[in-house]
Amino acid sequence: MEKHKALYQLFSNLWILFFESRNAHWNITGPNFKPLHEFFAEIYTKADSDADLVAERLRQLGKFIPSNFAIISKNTTIPESTKILSSSKSCLDRLISIHQLINKQIVEIIQECDKDEATKNMLADMVEKMEVNLWKLQSSL
Repeated sequence: MEKHKALYQLFSNLWILFFESRNAHWNITGPNFKPLHEFFAEIYTKADSDADLVAERLRQLGKFIPSNFAIISKNTTIPESTKILSSSKSCLDRLISIHQLINKQIVEIIQECDKDEATKNMLADMVEKMEVNLWKLQSSL
């Protein structure tokens, strides 16, 4: 896959992570409500920041940003959730699966960025933080 297309797909996946973590933030219930509510806020804040970094990198590469729901839905590789998730376990499971998918995607893009050090460095920072969040999510189950 061409680098800019892979970055478009990553951008779309990060927006899905943003929406899904917002959904979890708003709808979480149970005895771990407060810490998970706060943690999910950290996740959507990071997803927003990462999406912005990817968008800005695409602009630096001379590409424009797909920024409507139809294009994001078309470009994402994250399966659509058809349920409102509210239990701690269902929210954590959903966010874990999304983090795993995006983490794998970022590693694959890094491997394809032979001579593009700027993109590799941006993505390496992103994957490091993604792995920390994945560890925290898995530890919360």
